[in-house]
Amino acid sequence: MTITHPSSAESKSTKTRPQAAVIINSSKFLDPRRAERFRRDVFRAFAKQGWDTPMWLPTTGDSHGKEQARSALSTNAKMIMVAGGDGTVREVAQELAGTDRPLGILPLGTGNLLARNLGVPLQEVSEAIKIACSGADRRIDLGWLEIPAPDDTKKVARFAFTVMGGAGFDAMTMRGARSRSKKLLGPFAYILSGIKAFSKPLQATQITSDGSKIVNEPTHGFIIGNFGDLMLGVSLLPGADPTDGCFEGVVLRPRSIGQWISAAWNLLFGASDHAALLRFRGRRLQMRCATPQLIEVDGDVVAESTSVTAWIQPRALRVRRPLHGLEFTGRKNPFVT
Repeated sequence: MTITHPSSAESKSTKTRPQAAVIINSSKFLDPRRAERFRRDVFRAFAKQGWDTPMWLPTTGDSHGKEQARSALSTNAKMIMVAGGDGTVREVAQELAGTDRPLGILPLGTGNLLARNLGVPLQEVSEAIKIACSGADRRIDLGWLEIPAPDDTKKVARFAFTVMGGAGFDAMTMRGARSRSKKLLGPFAYILSGIKAFSKPLQATQITSDGSKIVNEPTHGFIIGNFGDLMLGVSLLPGADPTDGCFEGVVLRPRSIGQWISAAWNLLFGASDHAALLRFRGRRLQMRCATPQLIEVDGDVVAESTSVTAWIQPRALRVRRPLHGLEFTGRKNPFVT
């Protein structure tokens, strides 16, 4: 692919100034004039931090971040920044896994879950770029979901997640939150979609974690994650630690609308324990269910399957975050104070 390098008019670089590669989700800027204004704002913010004008790598209809990340890795960029939502961040993170190149985030999505959990401010271009240029680095775990190909059980599809992945209810919620609804309602689009998903029937499910069976009953699916915080102040996985080589998980097993409401109420007000939520921890998970379930990673529905395997790749991703909250104390999010 073609990398857009800054023109001589845009850059007054010297060999001593670091340069970043910015992977921009071009679908966020359908108006060319607005896109150009944003690009200029980004360039000015980098210049303010003493960095060279960045390389500019827009996504396309056929390439949502992976190819751009590979191109960025082939350059001498000191940092690779994603300007986009959770989906673009995930695509790029999957390619950066196992490398030493730091990932910076300029959040432009609805959820922006990795940015939220790292403490990167939303809707503040200059501040997000300041953090990406001069923040602290931390290696975090990367989660993976593996799904058999529908036409060949010997072939599998693998999808990375930086924050959360799951099957069943949460994937249905993500699919039901349409782009138009998210633009109009923001995070409340997910709440409305989740209410609709309440009515879906339970599915016979078997789940094992690290070889031990933890569930053999009808459920609404599971969610696992490296981080625990969602939008609107909800902490779904309060024990999640993105640096311990394990995922935190919850099996969803409400039997009625009343149990759904009760469990949601507990989550909203910080009481994570509930009989309808079975919590567990592990390094490897396997799920088998009677009928195909939707599968999601970081909010993107990627497949439908009766079988899912998940595992953790420890310390796979180097992320750039604010300087505050460096020390990890307790099992609460170590990055957000």
